[in-house]
Amino acid sequence: MFIRFFKSNQQATLFALPILTFLLWVMGFKNHVVLSNLNGMPLYMVLLVSNGSGALIFYKILAFVLVVLEAIYLNLVLNFHEVLYKRSHLPSLFYCILMSLFVPFLNFNAVLAINFLLILLLDKILLLYKSNTLTIPFEGSLIIGLCSLIYFPSIVYCIMLFLGLLILRTFSWRDFIGSLIGLLLPYYFFSIYLFWVDGLGDFWLKLIPSYFNHSIKLGFNLAAPQKVLMLTYAALLVLSLFKLQTNYFKNTIKVRNFQIIIGLFLIISASSFVLCPIIQIEHLCIMAIPSSIFISYYFLSVKNRLMLELVFLFILFLIVYNQIIYKY
Repeated sequence: MFIRFFKSNQQATLFALPILTFLLWVMGFKNHVVLSNLNGMPLYMVLLVSNGSGALIFYKILAFVLVVLEAIYLNLVLNFHEVLYKRSHLPSLFYCILMSLFVPFLNFNAVLAINFLLILLLDKILLLYKSNTLTIPFEGSLIIGLCSLIYFPSIVYCIMLFLGLLILRTFSWRDFIGSLIGLLLPYYFFSIYLFWVDGLGDFWLKLIPSYFNHSIKLGFNLAAPQKVLMLTYAALLVLSLFKLQTNYFKNTIKVRNFQIIIGLFLIISASSFVLCPIIQIEHLCIMAIPSSIFISYYFLSVKNRLMLELVFLFILFLIVYNQIIYKY
């Protein structure tokens, strides 16, 4: 029922999506979910203006609205560029599902704050296909620079932009110079501000090096039902990648190139864990965008409707069960 409904391209799904997401976020509003700084950079810390009870409610509402808007925006980008072979609202559905997997996800955090910008970055990279304008790589790298000032591990997406330039258009040194300028520009203006407030040394000599010189630590533990949910998500993602690989050469060259970009998106998102001194469970949100795309492809291409509905209901059951029974 759910999958069949969201497989369609009817606009009624835009009304159903916030309702379903809200139901998954009820426990986030009901229980105390810590407002995490999650390795946040200075621009993110500016957003955390208060931690009073009223502000906590505001941040939860803001997070919920952001998740829904990001899901709709992601769906629009994928349909516009025809990344999937069929238009549907499955990407928006699975983005909301993945952003609701665990209770700590159900609040505002740095990854949630940059995901909107990462979807915009994906849009810019896909626009590189058969385009020669220099403004697109500049704008893309500018987005990455802003993201990294909110959540520094997102700096790794400059690799995705550079590889996108090589895959989707002919080589031009001007593209890479423009990209480097766009990446450094936010740091240039932010450094000027830090110079006037006498914080330049702490930023460049202490904060930035701390992301490269550290031992990686896990800041969370998963109980058995949470591990089952995590393994279910991982298994579904692996099945989706195998399905994509099976049908890869059936697609047009344009779609193949776009699928390579999404694959790089997934790999680079996973590699961003390396830059986290302490990996919190909220960091998994950074993989929600590419994961939702691949899982959507799997649910679009598999013909066994009953199996898909049962798998989806099983995921919903695990999410709700973990939210009700277990504390984080």
